Amino acid sequence: MKDYLFVSYNIDAGNIAMSKNFKKMFKDKFDFYDFVPHKKKINFLSKLISAYFLRKTIKKYNKHGKSIIFNSLGPATFAYGTYNNSSSILVSDWTRTWQKYYKTGYLQQDIIFYIQRYILQKFKRICSRTLEFKKHLIKNYNIDEKKIRIIDGPVIFEDFSHKPNNYIAKKIKVLFIGNDFLRKGGGIILQNQKKISELFDLTIVTKFKFKKKYNFKVIKNVKFKSKSHKNLFKKNDIFFFPTKFDPYGMVISEAASSGMCIITTKDALSAKYFIKNKYSGIIEKDTKNAFRKLIRMSNERKKIVMFKKNIYLQTKKNYSFNVIKKKISNKLLD
Repeated sequence: MKDYLFVSYNIDAGNIAMSKNFKKMFKDKFDFYDFVPHKKKINFLSKLISAYFLRKTIKKYNKHGKSIIFNSLGPATFAYGTYNNSSSILVSDWTRTWQKYYKTGYLQQDIIFYIQRYILQKFKRICSRTLEFKKHLIKNYNIDEKKIRIIDGPVIFEDFSHKPNNYIAKKIKVLFIGNDFLRKGGGIILQNQKKISELFDLTIVTKFKFKKKYNFKVIKNVKFKSKSHKNLFKKNDIFFFPTKFDPYGMVISEAASSGMCIITTKDALSAKYFIKNKYSGIIEKDTKNAFRKLIRMSNERKKIVMFKKNIYLQTKKNYSFNVIKKKISNKLLD
């Protein structure tokens, strides 16, 4: 039994990627537990069943004076009362109110809000992945600023590392990834299928069903960190991610590690941690402007090459395995 139990919540692709990377980084320091195991259908019943076993496990660690680290507020809520609040840590970029508040300024203060606020205030430390979310916690959940630290996402550069070359195909290759297709800005692609297919060789990875009118690739399933997954980044030039809202956006780190020219929006809240705007990629104010920039980039091949080179070097410097492991360890642990 190690000194820390790390509890993951595999609710979506981003959280699954983060959990796997944490396991790779801290297998020497942490024991790991998955709340609602990966590939199991997540509904309220599955959460209740998983909560029973989670609570039993946490009680064992608590009995031996071990610390609990939650990689999401969900399992911390279901396990509340079984862990020692004064030694427990939360890593998060999300609460139930966050997306609506970020987009509209409206704070939904229902019973779940008050439950989450109560639990959040009890933690010894909260590690927020973005500055925006930290401000949300302070302003709307009355969390003491001293309790909150900004922590890097658990990105492992080497897993997707691909040094870019200067070659750009005659028809520039563009990649879009997102199962939550419309939230991630996929609607702008559907509205402009003809224009995009004329200018680019487009590949879309999504489970979202839509009518394809023009000649581009649609891939439904890609296994995380598989050869085919990595090749998607290696064989495309531009990663187009015109999201309307992403509380972090791990896929940006994967594209950055692969040396892709990234075009995204300020609403991908991890973007500024990887991209120096107009030097190593493009961060636009919204989906429509990101699309306009994509179209302009069809005539700016030299910029594409520059962005690819610069983001690869930046990511290698800041997110190589030993560098990022040390950064996260310093923020997460005393």
